[in-house]
Amino acid sequence: MPQARTEAEFCASIDANLPYSDSKRFRRLLEEALRISPNAVCMMIYECVQPPRSKATPRSERESLLAEIERRFDSPWKASIFEAAHAVLAGRSLDGVSCLRILRQIGDEPGQYNGLAIALAACPESHLAEAEGLATAIQRGWMAE
Repeated sequence: MPQARTEAEFCASIDANLPYSDSKRFRRLLEEALRISPNAVCMMIYECVQPPRSKATPRSERESLLAEIERRFDSPWKASIFEAAHAVLAGRSLDGVSCLRILRQIGDEPGQYNGLAIALAACPESHLAEAEGLATAIQRGWMAE
């Protein structure tokens, strides 16, 4: 039986490399991410909503993949992370107050770096500096624990 990958190994393997058009492989990766950590799942969410420019994947296909993750993933901040993810996928920003709320909520769960990235991607330009400062403070707090 193959040895399980670490969260870092998993995230590195799908960074700019999510199999958008291979549903079987995508589901296997989602199963693995669900076993590893919420941060691994959030990496998959991030890759769905912010694909690399080199991978021209139709939005409808990415919406389908995001819906698959949403059906399977459970977290105290699930509604918030998917609120941000759906906004990013639709090419729009949330209001600044919502982004800051989501960042604080995710910040209560140490190590959710990809969740923070999703929330930041949904942040409007008018609140980006404040949101980035909050995300940095959250990450420093996690490192101090």
